Amino acid sequence: LPQALGITIPMSLLLGILVGFGRLSADREFVALQACGVSVFRILRPLGTLALVCTGATAYVMIVALPNANQRFREITFNVVASQAEGDVKPRVFYDNFPNQVVYVRDIPQAGGWRDVFLADSTHPNETDVYFAKRGRLLIDRPKHMVQLELEEGTQHTTYAREPDKADVSSFQRLVLKMDAEAVFPRTQIMKGDNEKTIAELRATIADNTAHGFPSYSQLFTIQQKFAIPAACLVLAMIGLALGATNRKEGKLAGFVLGIGVLFVYYVLLFASRGLALGGRMSPSMAPWMANVLLGIVGVALVMWRAGSGDQPIRISIPTFWRPREAATAPSANGRATPRRGVVLVVRIPHIDWPRPRLLDLYIARLYLVVFMLSFAALIGVFYISTFIDLADKLYRGSATPRLLARFFYWQTPQYVFYIIPLSALVAALVTIGLLTKNSELVVMRACGISLYRSAVPVLAFGLLFSGVLFALQELVLADWNEHAR
Repeated sequence: LPQALGITIPMSLLLGILVGFGRLSADREFVALQACGVSVFRILRPLGTLALVCTGATAYVMIVALPNANQRFREITFNVVASQAEGDVKPRVFYDNFPNQVVYVRDIPQAGGWRDVFLADSTHPNETDVYFAKRGRLLIDRPKHMVQLELEEGTQHTTYAREPDKADVSSFQRLVLKMDAEAVFPRTQIMKGDNEKTIAELRATIADNTAHGFPSYSQLFTIQQKFAIPAACLVLAMIGLALGATNRKEGKLAGFVLGIGVLFVYYVLLFASRGLALGGRMSPSMAPWMANVLLGIVGVALVMWRAGSGDQPIRISIPTFWRPREAATAPSANGRATPRRGVVLVVRIPHIDWPRPRLLDLYIARLYLVVFMLSFAALIGVFYISTFIDLADKLYRGSATPRLLARFFYWQTPQYVFYIIPLSALVAALVTIGLLTKNSELVVMRACGISLYRSAVPVLAFGLLFSGVLFALQELVLADWNEHAR
């Protein structure tokens, strides 16, 4: 949980600000605030308080809770993996993970325990003990580091290598045998990694590395990262204000998608700086702050820009050579430029009333498609961010290259699309109907004699289209692309 909180608290802060300000912008409440003389800088005060609270919570998680929680999680995981002997004994399968011992069980009742147990024990030299019992079970005492096998109502057969003709047979009602504990419990203590160490332990490791002449890039980076990630809450709060505070109603979902993009950029910069620091190409004490500094500069610039033009959207200029050229003109007799006219050929085709979308269908389809694309972009961004965080360690440990990671994302994208299309279609349908209801447009449609079923035709058409896309992905694409991703 602390590992997840260290990532999700800054992310939740940014997305929460975007959603909150998106509602204010959609309901024109931000316009009312500006009309009352409330500036963007005044809004920074409550946001700053919230960001400071999130910074403190994230700092506690990163500095105090995370090291112990990570170490405890590793120990539990290792113990679970190491203690599979409790559940690895299968009916009618020989189990030989215990040294010099083989266990065979005919049946395992649902109530627990074993039925019709066979045990061959060759622990003692020149002697073999074979046990047959009606019932048995494995007793594990973790505090005492003991493992015992309890057998009930059975017989013991002992043979000797030096005396092949001799055999001892005895019966018992209850017999407890000591098993090898190393097959169940871990043999060594789990050593702490850098993420499992406190700041004091990291500094002790740095001092030890310095004394032996070893570099301490990872330890220095980890110490600064414990402070840089909490400070990101302040940076993300500024960016959230700049992206969310707008007078335009349509900026609500666009700001949310931009927020996902900001998070992706932040974590890419953070892990890229980690790779530079561990490679010795950047100061490990400064590398964790690179993402905060770069995004902080962008955040301050956006807040300043938003304070002066709160009603303007974020525009991206199109290069001149991509813009449509104006029609060539020729001077007229009076000196004024007039457009050149060409020969126009008119061909009259008989009118055929083909079924085609009406104006209302196009309006609903456009609204649905915009919401769908924004939801799709946001969700696929979440998939990319989570996958990148999971695989970043492999990238910077050298077990994977950036090119290999990019190829993995390329081949894995159809699987993400397969997961995201149904979710995006659901979100788009809910948001579209919600917007039509909120603006009383459904009421107007019904007043004009258009039923709800007729209004939903574009949404149903997109649903059929997406079903076909999913079927095509599943039958034609996923198998081959997933194989390449593996």
